[in-house]
Amino acid sequence: MKIEFLGTGAAEGIPALFCKCEKCEHARNAGGKNIRLRTGVLIDRRLLMDFSPDAFVQSLYRKIDYSGLHALLVTHTHSDHFAMDDLVQRSTCNSRNRTVPVLKVLGSRMMCAKLEDAVYDDDAAKSMSLTALTSGQSAQVGDYRITAWKTVHMETEDSLIYLISCNGKQYLHAVDSAELTQEVYDDLWRQHIHLDGVSLDCTFGLLEEEYYGHMNLRQNLKVKKRLEEIGAADAHTRFFLMHISHYAGNTHEELEKAASPHGFEVAYDGMCVSL
Repeated sequence: MKIEFLGTGAAEGIPALFCKCEKCEHARNAGGKNIRLRTGVLIDRRLLMDFSPDAFVQSLYRKIDYSGLHALLVTHTHSDHFAMDDLVQRSTCNSRNRTVPVLKVLGSRMMCAKLEDAVYDDDAAKSMSLTALTSGQSAQVGDYRITAWKTVHMETEDSLIYLISCNGKQYLHAVDSAELTQEVYDDLWRQHIHLDGVSLDCTFGLLEEEYYGHMNLRQNLKVKKRLEEIGAADAHTRFFLMHISHYAGNTHEELEKAASPHGFEVAYDGMCVSL
């Protein structure tokens, strides 16, 4: 299973669009791993986790054929994760010779309803197949089994995290998420699932404060420890931190220095790994 991190920043990106704080100025000058586009993760070039406002530029940087996607998995409808208006570009006049004719879009009932309202073009609508998932429910997309769980993030709709299973590999995508719910731990334990890769929300980095619907490094450590305690993770499991905010005030190097001794890899835009 090949995981490509297209964007590893929070809603404002790094450097933030209108910000001249010390860390944003550092990112502008240093570039490299300190530049973070809005969230997007690509699996085997077939599944896309979230569709950010930066999807277009990410496709250029990484030479991605979005018409070849089999499925789009939407965690929630905040605009940095779901630029649904851009999906109108799947109309026939703007998306000829698609590699895969119909894109499967999976997410909450609210996401499906919002997308149906936003996609006014009949051609674009017919090019997508919508599947609403509830917590604990699974769906099959080709060789991939996708399981969704509700997480704590939005008060107005269900936010989802996803387990992707294919050919014996298991990847847990828990971004824009607070600490995992007991339901997730129970299901992983009951199904004897061993995770090969885990992406965790680290919006608030090295800050000590805890905020609703996100995590900091200290909370990431708690989740990692709990997954290990139930046998869902071990020394072979790779843990990635992403969805980094400029508000946390950490450079990539500072966060990496703090997280690496605990077995975390700080993801960066363009990072590509095989599980």
